Amino acid sequence: MNLFKNKIFIYTSSRYLTYGLHFLNSLLIARFLGVFYLGIWGFVMLVLQYLLRMNFGISNSINAIVSINKNNSSYVSQVIGIGVTLLFILSALILFFFSFLYFFSIDFGTKYSFEQYLVYIIAIAILSHFNLFFSNIFRVYGKLSAITFNQTILPVLTFLSIFFFEGKELLIVLIRVYLLSSVLSIMFYLFTSPVSFKPIINRDLAKKVLSKAFYLFIYNACFYLIIIVTRTFVSDYFTIEEFGYFTFAFTLASAVLLIFESMSFLIFPKLLNRFSQKDNLNVVVLLDSLRDSYVSISHLSMHVVILFYPFCLLFFPEFISTGKVFVFTALTVVITTNLFGYQGLMIAREKEKTISFITVFALILNLILNYIFINFFKFQYEYVMLATMITYFIYIFIVSFYGRNIIYNRNNFKATFLDVFPLKWMIPFLSSMFITFLYDNYIIFYLIPVILFFILNTKGLINSFKMARNIFANSKVLDV
Repeated sequence: MNLFKNKIFIYTSSRYLTYGLHFLNSLLIARFLGVFYLGIWGFVMLVLQYLLRMNFGISNSINAIVSINKNNSSYVSQVIGIGVTLLFILSALILFFFSFLYFFSIDFGTKYSFEQYLVYIIAIAILSHFNLFFSNIFRVYGKLSAITFNQTILPVLTFLSIFFFEGKELLIVLIRVYLLSSVLSIMFYLFTSPVSFKPIINRDLAKKVLSKAFYLFIYNACFYLIIIVTRTFVSDYFTIEEFGYFTFAFTLASAVLLIFESMSFLIFPKLLNRFSQKDNLNVVVLLDSLRDSYVSISHLSMHVVILFYPFCLLFFPEFISTGKVFVFTALTVVITTNLFGYQGLMIAREKEKTISFITVFALILNLILNYIFINFFKFQYEYVMLATMITYFIYIFIVSFYGRNIIYNRNNFKATFLDVFPLKWMIPFLSSMFITFLYDNYIIFYLIPVILFFILNTKGLINSFKMARNIFANSKVLDV
């Protein structure tokens, strides 16, 4: 087989290189910005994340509809056109929102001097909504070159800019680079599009798209808002420097998981198409196989990164105090992979309403836990992430329980718990938690979870290797 002609190999290889660069960029940005301006950068990115989550589920709805109805080209073309029209309306709403804040002089981000960067953030948010929409369409059609460009251009331009500036100058350059990358990505999508993105007006079709989009929006927005809300509490209740420390740990932990999301990004349309079929036996086989491989390799990688994180800090002495918050953040982020597959199953079986209500409950729970931990228990910023970890455990269990009810004739709480939190994943996880609470200064102890994971997950890791080999041998295996 010629790997260099395999589009999936090229895509995933570029993603690994890009995320490696993203990880390096995170370290360099922290180094050259300093703790104070890293705190401001973290707030700017936090606001941008809020704006990106407020997408009304348009891209997700279009992606789901196109994935399931790809063979009906005429219908798909109309759906895409409606999606473009709705995104223009969304862009107008973003402009209206910030115009309202400006004309009524509503205080927003004064502590972080956010008004200096407002115009850039509005433009980036609008362009990012379109880029997300385009990437969802392109991956359904297996057109990965534009997606690769979109996901690569920002870290590359960022890396080329870091060494020439520092402090506030670097902060401004980073924001401008983000904007330039968004513009270039839009242009690349438009020039290489496999379908027409001409906006159309169709009231009935728009209602159908928005009907599906509403619950997908609630689900996606609330799911991502869980972690965003936690970051907001830290930014509000603690100093800019402490938020800088938190941003450093959170950025590095998230960068590790992004490596594996590149594959889940590719297979999501395929999963929706397969899960929409009513042959539950085949669905179970596919779901179990993918979950075992994906979750196993994600957990192992995070345990390895936790082991080597203290060595990374030797080059960043000003962040030496972030060891504990990094471990808690890394474990919180990686536990979300335990849910892999069940969200797609519920969406494919048109259970968006159910999963959206569960996610709203989880968001409210996270808000309450964050408030209690900070205001009543007086937790330091290192421990605030535990509120989100608890929330994720409860959320994952509930969604998985409802997902399993769809495909299993018999399901109960015990079966669900053992499925999503099996001992082979949780023993290493809990050992890392125990070490962090009691012995976080003893680096060698973090070797224990890694060894345990290898011992308990040999089969899952072997399956991961076999699955990756099959995918690289046949690039069409992920086509819808």
